[in-house]
Amino acid sequence: MAQKIEDSKRALTTLLRHFGEQMDTIPDLVHGRLYHHNVEHMFSSMRTCLSAMDGAFKFIDQADVDDRKAMLEILGGNVGGLLTWLETFAWYPSMAMPEAKEDFVTDNATLRVKKLTQFEVEGRRLLQANPYLERVVDYALWIWVEGASPLHPVRATPENFRIIMGARLDLIAECTLGNFANDIVLEKVNAMRQRDMECLAIAFASRLLDWADFYQPIYQENPSNIDYTIAGHTVIAAWTLSRWIRRFSRALRKVDFPKVVVKVAMDFPRLSAPGSSWRGGPVKSSFTPGLPSHVFIPSLQRVYDALRNVPDLLNAGLLDILVGDLWTPPEGVQHYNWDEESGGTPVQNLVTLSHHPRIARAVTNLRLPDDPVF
Repeated sequence: MAQKIEDSKRALTTLLRHFGEQMDTIPDLVHGRLYHHNVEHMFSSMRTCLSAMDGAFKFIDQADVDDRKAMLEILGGNVGGLLTWLETFAWYPSMAMPEAKEDFVTDNATLRVKKLTQFEVEGRRLLQANPYLERVVDYALWIWVEGASPLHPVRATPENFRIIMGARLDLIAECTLGNFANDIVLEKVNAMRQRDMECLAIAFASRLLDWADFYQPIYQENPSNIDYTIAGHTVIAAWTLSRWIRRFSRALRKVDFPKVVVKVAMDFPRLSAPGSSWRGGPVKSSFTPGLPSHVFIPSLQRVYDALRNVPDLLNAGLLDILVGDLWTPPEGVQHYNWDEESGGTPVQNLVTLSHHPRIARAVTNLRLPDDPVF
């Protein structure tokens, strides 16, 4: 057994060294300074290396604690070349695999980058405090905004959609929601030009709409096949950024993100989700009030957000959702547990906020719906 791990360590070291040694050829590859045959040969060689890397990932996952730690120490110290080649495959998919669809190549690179972010050594992420972590953040932002086109509903299965869209979302969420890389992503988003920041806001809105477009036919047939966590975590990641970066909050409002959230929520009125806050609690509650709660509840914590987001949510139909949840929640689920999340019901929150003219106008301009949403 000891010999096996030593052989595995040597193989991993050799493989990672090869990725690093071949980085110098990338500029010549992508800028047409090599013969076509040489380009094909190089990318073919690197595809073989990436397949071998997948085998190494599997070995690490199955290894015991000590062997896993030894392998990850090698990986963490030599990850630069591997990451560079993954970026190259994602950025130049038609060159990397001419016979494959571009989104297939890019998505496979993304899944491997995601895998790198998931490895842990003694409770600490492998890439945490790693000099290449900033590159991972750059990749996460790029694939979320500029990446391959979303899978088309006609040819994507629910499993593929969950894997691919989940990989993109997991990268941006890893960088945003925990302590893995949030300081770096906040710095980069805060430094964006206004146009780039608006593109990021558009990406969050469009990804949420992509989710709704894909799952709407499935919802009509069998709601149990819907992965609601993709929608929930998309909203949470967007609103986490907006709470720290006011310019991004304005960018989200500029692209009508609060209204998009309400629209998507209302399109799935009978969908239930475990827990009231996407944390997998034992009680089922409704997806429809749950999704906009991730905008409504955080907005209560800052006056700036409350005065802008709450009227947007109300104008988009939040009151219809609240009344529907109180009157007729989906069969088999409980009312959404707003008290646990915000310290009061939405109606109580609105009464408290309505002393301000802007919110008072939004409330008085509404009327109860003739028919509840549910």
